Amino acid sequence: MNQLEMKQMNPNSLSALRRLRMRHLELLCHLSEETTVSAAATRLNLTQPAVSKMITEIESVCNVALFTRGRTGITANDKGFLLIQTACDLVQSLDRSLSEIQTLEDGASGLLRMGSFSTTSIFPKLVTHVIKKLPYLKIQIQESPPQELINALINHQLDCVVTSFSREMMADERTKSLKLQPISTDSLCVVASTKHPLAKRRNIRWSEAVNFRWALPPKDALMTKELIYALKKMDCPDINPVIESMSAITMKGLIQFDDNLLGIMREHQAKEEVRAKNLVILPINPKIKLPDICLVTQKQNLIPISTMQALLDWKKFKD
Repeated sequence: MNQLEMKQMNPNSLSALRRLRMRHLELLCHLSEETTVSAAATRLNLTQPAVSKMITEIESVCNVALFTRGRTGITANDKGFLLIQTACDLVQSLDRSLSEIQTLEDGASGLLRMGSFSTTSIFPKLVTHVIKKLPYLKIQIQESPPQELINALINHQLDCVVTSFSREMMADERTKSLKLQPISTDSLCVVASTKHPLAKRRNIRWSEAVNFRWALPPKDALMTKELIYALKKMDCPDINPVIESMSAITMKGLIQFDDNLLGIMREHQAKEEVRAKNLVILPINPKIKLPDICLVTQKQNLIPISTMQALLDWKKFKD
């Protein structure tokens, strides 16, 4: 904010800013997760009366009630929720700036906090490309399910995420603050051991494949949801998996070493396993398309232009 913008601010807002302390903002962030004053006090390492006094101070600064107190705890009203969101944005932005300052002090050219699910080979290729373009950039990586990654991005804990969006995620109102840039198409592949009874077949029907033993991610995983949706459209029976696991590494090992087990993988990941001669892709048609893999950022992000360019250049490099 420049001097002109400061002069144009409402005098009451300036007065409120001068009375708010960083500790107040920190408390507001904790109240986004905690439902009692005592729990928030524990997080801040303060006494309950001290935190109650801070809440009163915050409401006094805003000159309005922000919370509803009850026997079960404390709940933010609409105005309180708005202030909590703003406080969390400020705290996370400051934390990100402090982390980048330390990164620069350590000799790096900057900091990029990236997130991705663990079942894509596209992500490590993208990271490798960015490092080649910006060798002094420090990259921190978080691997989690897509919804957790998007939550971290919205809460400013990540700068960008490489993931695909389920129908439920696309319908989430909060995604309106995000920018999705497709970087790769994707399809679902059925994979098996090289010794599986179907491994040498040239044409396989879904109605036949569903009767074999399967290992699948849990039902709430995007790939499994897309598989179930496609099977229903084809009037095929549901698959009842004998194994469920979120771990891509575990699933690959199970399918590779069990000659009677079928599984699913993203196409680019499956092709990597075929090249390594670990698994085979079964020729099952029709192919099941998955949502595009996207580079997801905040519409108003703090990623430097040079770093953003390196991320987007990868698509041209890949093609």
